[in-house]
Amino acid sequence: MKTKKQNKHIIIDADSLIYRAATLNEEMFDFGEGGSITEVDYKSATECLKESLDDILKETNARDYKAYITGSNNFRYEILPSYKSNRKDIKKPELLNALSEFAMSELDFIKVDGMEADDACCIDMTKEKGCILCHIDKDLNQIAGTHYNWNKKEFYEVSEQEGLEFFYMQVLTGDPSDGYKGCHGVGKVKAYEAIKELIEPLPIQDYKINKHNKEEIPFLKWVYMGVIAYKDLEVTLWNIVVSNYQKALATSKNISTIEEYNSLRDEAQSLALTQAKVAYMLKSKDIKKDGEIIGFKCPILGGGT
Repeated sequence: MKTKKQNKHIIIDADSLIYRAATLNEEMFDFGEGGSITEVDYKSATECLKESLDDILKETNARDYKAYITGSNNFRYEILPSYKSNRKDIKKPELLNALSEFAMSELDFIKVDGMEADDACCIDMTKEKGCILCHIDKDLNQIAGTHYNWNKKEFYEVSEQEGLEFFYMQVLTGDPSDGYKGCHGVGKVKAYEAIKELIEPLPIQDYKINKHNKEEIPFLKWVYMGVIAYKDLEVTLWNIVVSNYQKALATSKNISTIEEYNSLRDEAQSLALTQAKVAYMLKSKDIKKDGEIIGFKCPILGGGT
């Protein structure tokens, strides 16, 4: 949907805005063995950031905004220490910190600690109805409501079910850019079939004959079956996700019997739970009054981060 929304409060995931402005206004000169230098233009970077913000405000016809940037101590590092570890050697733009300080002091951007900017955006979206969520991060498609992609200059809607399905597809596929792997052997196509079409992998016990001694050798073969959704769709989706992790474990361990396969359920559920806690975008219900983060609650096991 590309129609412009009128006089709305907008919520901005501003990390990408600052990163873009910083990147566009620096230039590295490599002198080989003589080393390298990076030239930056702080004034141009601040103007670039302000222009990007003004453009979003104009396109959304916003009456006011909240813009969030990520601080320190992301709770996901405690759940999965390897989270975003693939980025540790990537050189950040030299103006990043200075622009963040400028954005907070001059543009009223808000830095959040203990979580990411997109978590803060999602908390607001589930607390303040009727807002527009402005971002270019696919992770935010977990959240129902009106979205605005400022890079494509496009509005679109996400329903509650679409947001739920997107989250569970992420639990299966993982996100290499964020350093969590998901379920081995499950890509976007299989994840789509599993979650959108409710297709679950099921093992069937079979045997082959050893041609030397004629003994039966057990093995598992796999069929993919459509399942009927429970009254609570999320329970169905969770069971499908865990079944995919269970199949991946059975394959990696060369499991050959149904009994052995069934014994892997708890391990598969634990693996899926870790990935889900990392992939999950926080909502207003996930924050206690004292600020404690609850996080993802398994629809079967309960609990939280």
